[in-house]
Amino acid sequence: TVTFDCIVTTKVETAAEIATTLARLREASVAFRTVIPIVETRRGIAALDEIAAAAAQAGLRSLCYGHFDYALDAGWWPIPDPREPDFWSRVEPLIRQIESAGLAYVHPPYFETRDRAGLGRVVERLTKVCGREFGLITVGPHQSAQARRTGRTGIVEDAVEPIDRTVESPTELAHRITASYTAGDRRSASFLLDPASGRFISPHVYLAAREYLRRTAVD
Repeated sequence: TVTFDCIVTTKVETAAEIATTLARLREASVAFRTVIPIVETRRGIAALDEIAAAAAQAGLRSLCYGHFDYALDAGWWPIPDPREPDFWSRVEPLIRQIESAGLAYVHPPYFETRDRAGLGRVVERLTKVCGREFGLITVGPHQSAQARRTGRTGIVEDAVEPIDRTVESPTELAHRITASYTAGDRRSASFLLDPASGRFISPHVYLAAREYLRRTAVD
């Protein structure tokens, strides 16, 4: 018998889905310690208060914001990242909504795997913004270890190597992302870890870039 530490339910859009998910897991005799719903669509974000209240009432402890799926659903390009003020102006109200329901906030991953300073600033910002213990999805064990260190010490670590801060137009960025993704070997995974930049390119980012290029070509 295996007891899962955590089961993550994706694309939760209504409060009713919380009870339905828990009921189906128990009917299937799936043993778990907790469930973390991810809210990651426009419809889900619009119903965030109701979803968070239902999760708390069901005894769940955390709720995750799915930034990249939400950006894909909303048609954003470029996708805002934590180095930009616009990112936090959207995220901080969500943190307040989730915490006001008595839940811990779980933050989406930071895809610049070589940018230790950038990851440290994300953890530092969350430490200041969150009133409760928070979670962070990480890309690999090195990010996990660093996030724990930064959370304990509050010290932001320097980057391992210089990060490319070249300012690109949305079209240039979209072309670079789609070219890197399609050139990579993804026979065993749907994502790509770009060897040149260390950037983790998820299918969400690739699809958002591809859709932007399709849309602007028509326009």
